[in-house]
Amino acid sequence: MNECSLIAVLIGNKRTLAIEYRVSNPVSMTAHARFWFENQPLGSLEDLVYLDGYVLGCLLDLEHKPLLTARYQNKDVQQMFSALEQDLESWEEDDDFSEDASPYLLTCGTLFDCYSVFAYRMDDTVGQIMWRIKGEEENLPFQDLKNASRDIHFATFSYAELAALIAELKAVLAGGQ
Repeated sequence: MNECSLIAVLIGNKRTLAIEYRVSNPVSMTAHARFWFENQPLGSLEDLVYLDGYVLGCLLDLEHKPLLTARYQNKDVQQMFSALEQDLESWEEDDDFSEDASPYLLTCGTLFDCYSVFAYRMDDTVGQIMWRIKGEEENLPFQDLKNASRDIHFATFSYAELAALIAELKAVLAGGQ
């Protein structure tokens, strides 16, 4: 293990929106990384990902999520998450709503392989994200997820803070740190 992989870096603020990472290879900018939304971790620090492709790409995708359509409005978190998840999986059925749900799905390379993650815009300044670990505990590839909550997690974030986090990560990538 090289010295780079021992140094944990946090950009942003865990109480609102942040990225925690440990660079594994400074040349390829691969790192062990996870997100923080309102003091809740999303991702595994055991997963090796590309900071520019997976993490930055994920933030850029998050920045462009649409407003909720009427189909998903006026539901509590549990109902909305279940509706999005069911609709996303409905592509093989007669009533296919997968195209309704897919704009809200947040995929980030392998970063979210163990999760179902949805995000949407509430207005021009605020967005929301929700996630849940999927799969059985014994089938999860990362030890830090085996004891993690299987509840649906929900957080609100500011687009101004998201833009600042994107800019800070771009500066890190440009500097190779």
